[in-house]
Amino acid sequence: VTLQASGGFSSYAWSSGATNQNLIVNAAGSYSVTGTTSDGCTTTSSTQSVTVNALPTAIVTNSGSNVLCSGGSATLSAPSAMSSYLWSDGSTTQSITVASSGNYSVTVTNADGCSVTSAATSITTSQIITPSIASSSSTTICSGDAVTLSVPSGYASYLWSNGSTTSSTSASTAGNYSVTVTNTDGCSVTTTATAVTVNALPIATVSNLTNTFDFCDGSSVVLDAPTGASGYQWYKDGVLLAGATSGSYSATGSGSYAVSVMNADGCSSLSAAQTVTKNVNPTAIISAGSALSFCDGGSVTLTGPSNMSYLWSDASTSQSLVLSSSGQVGLTITDANGCSATASTVDVNVFSVPTLAVTAASSTSICQGESVTLQASGGFSSYAWSSGA
Repeated sequence: VTLQASGGFSSYAWSSGATNQNLIVNAAGSYSVTGTTSDGCTTTSSTQSVTVNALPTAIVTNSGSNVLCSGGSATLSAPSAMSSYLWSDGSTTQSITVASSGNYSVTVTNADGCSVTSAATSITTSQIITPSIASSSSTTICSGDAVTLSVPSGYASYLWSNGSTTSSTSASTAGNYSVTVTNTDGCSVTTTATAVTVNALPIATVSNLTNTFDFCDGSSVVLDAPTGASGYQWYKDGVLLAGATSGSYSATGSGSYAVSVMNADGCSSLSAAQTVTKNVNPTAIISAGSALSFCDGGSVTLTGPSNMSYLWSDASTSQSLVLSSSGQVGLTITDANGCSATASTVDVNVFSVPTLAVTAASSTSICQGESVTLQASGGFSSYAWSSGA
């Protein structure tokens, strides 16, 4: 404050030691001045008291962060109990809410009319771009498969809806997948969700109508896959069977057969392997116990192989057949696997024997020293008389 002495004096002497007519005072106290005229006469003024009031404290308090994320704001506050406030943006309240970058200060005035301007508080904004989720393949997958979902790297942190915390995640279950990314300023955004669809696998089995998977040499067994599929591929012993792409397959050899079944969604399943056995047919032979040609009154025993079931041409079912008449004989045998074979036929010949008659050329009652001629009937190749002749 400036204290001014009245004029008309040739010199001045202030109680503070100053000698100017006017005294600039910046300290509290009582001040007086003695004036001297040109005649050497002096006079002293009354005392003037000066009071110095303390300045208020001007500090800006930020309740939030100095870095604002998109859509965010911060509340800046000045000390309370002031007579007035004037912020650098023109606001006149104790607190202001800011949503844009800038340097914010406040001038506060206390009840004594003393004012102080605070240091500027810098507010900045942080931009974060919402990424798009990319997929390694189609997001419609088959059960047991997975698709990799990813966003660009360079963010400070990641949190996927399935709990993963890296820039990519493997999705194997159906659902909507999103990720929240955070930059180094702590600002976060969440992506639009990507839907993952998981289609069920088809049922793949190998069956047939009789549930029998062995067969005899010379025949086959039909293997069936479930009906209604979009595609089939058969395998034998793990090797793809070229051209075997229908719902059934006729197996003609032993091995392990499996089928891959594809449904309308393009999902495939491979069945468990089914063992198929081709059984060797038995060897059918008719054995004769004696000559197949014999004289009337004789017989021959015909026999098939052991441990079979039998069907002779006369419908007999025993292993052996005794024949005493001429004819052609056939045999079909069946083994334990149900495989059959038919033997070559055999011919049995029975020779007819003509009646042998003896006639006498004369009486068969003769005297000693006489003889009689006995004559056998013809038609024989040889004769043997009881007398040895």
